[in-house]
Amino acid sequence: MKLNGKSRSVKYIFLNIFGAALLSVLLFIYLFSPYKVIGNSMSPIINSGDKLLISNSLLTGKIERFDIIVVQPPDSGGKKLIKRVVGLPGESIEIKSGNVLVNNSLLIESFLENKGDVIFRSINMKKSQIPQDCYFLLGDYREKSTDSRNFGPLHKNTIIGKTLVRYWPFKKMGLIK
Repeated sequence: MKLNGKSRSVKYIFLNIFGAALLSVLLFIYLFSPYKVIGNSMSPIINSGDKLLISNSLLTGKIERFDIIVVQPPDSGGKKLIKRVVGLPGESIEIKSGNVLVNNSLLIESFLENKGDVIFRSINMKKSQIPQDCYFLLGDYREKSTDSRNFGPLHKNTIIGKTLVRYWPFKKMGLIK
């Protein structure tokens, strides 16, 4: 059976649309991932039930202080965590009365709430050195966060990606900082 010109055009258009859609889906899957937050360790910036779009490790690029990232710590049973980067490779870090000191200088964390809270002020951690290729991560809601204070600095290979956008709930949709 021979296809006429009109049938060939329809077939050509269909194959191009299908190919473009398939390529778009594959790129999206390999470059971005949806992530649903479970728990309030990043409250009030990010709350349990929020849905985020994160860049996968191919797009993550340079990790900087205060980036909010998704990690999968070793021995977590596959559980992913969302945390804020506060310490970079090679820095010293210490927590005194809830205040984070990086290289003996107070870290200004304007995004935190309730810093005057008695529980918050009771948070302490002895000074330690962050190994090369590792990051020190903390949750914004320090009293309710399992983070580098518990499992130590995490190697860059445990980073799944950086948070980009919150797409749920709609009223809070936007870039995450």
